[in-house]
Amino acid sequence: MNKLFVALLFIPLCFGCAPRIHVISTDNMVQPLPFEIVDHRKEPKELSSWKHHGNTFSCHFGINPLEHDEVKPKMLDYVGQYLNKVAGERLTGKQIEVMRLAFFVNSQAIQRSIGLALSPSDLLLNAAVGALSPKPRLIGCKGSETGEYYFSEAPQRRANVYVVYLNATIDGVNHKSRIVHSWVHPPVIYKIDFDLINDNIRQAIDKVVDNWLKLAPEQNSS
Repeated sequence: MNKLFVALLFIPLCFGCAPRIHVISTDNMVQPLPFEIVDHRKEPKELSSWKHHGNTFSCHFGINPLEHDEVKPKMLDYVGQYLNKVAGERLTGKQIEVMRLAFFVNSQAIQRSIGLALSPSDLLLNAAVGALSPKPRLIGCKGSETGEYYFSEAPQRRANVYVVYLNATIDGVNHKSRIVHSWVHPPVIYKIDFDLINDNIRQAIDKVVDNWLKLAPEQNSS
């Protein structure tokens, strides 16, 4: 494993280290918002399984949640500010009930591609699946909504992959949004551009909100 691989590998793994505050916005917070956000989020049951994220035999291998207080402003606060920025007039007077807002860093593919899947049989199996299977290759746990994605959604080599979910209700109608955001860090040895990481975290959150807005009919703003 050369030095470049080591540097590239550390980028997704840094989310599993001591919590780091990722500053995704320095804009002044608008208070109060012209619409109401009601937080109905609950502690997801799947978080109890993150003890398996380092187990190469687990489908959770290499997948970690990004917690809401690991970003500044906090994730839901940022979502409110972004909604106001892009759709404040449309949403004025509305009530938005947020059932789920979850951000996952999925580095399973990149870790296995450079040999961190310690089992040789596991490596061979993954290589065979990627090369021979006519079915879309799934990275993660099927149907769990815990950061899994199909390889076709993020096929770049050594990509950092973020999977974000937003489940929210407006005017009594529920809409679920999911996006996959992938990007490749420039090949700089022993130097991690945290500003670039922060910017991509922000882009991923923006994307899941934009997608949610597309799902919510315009007539709901009347």
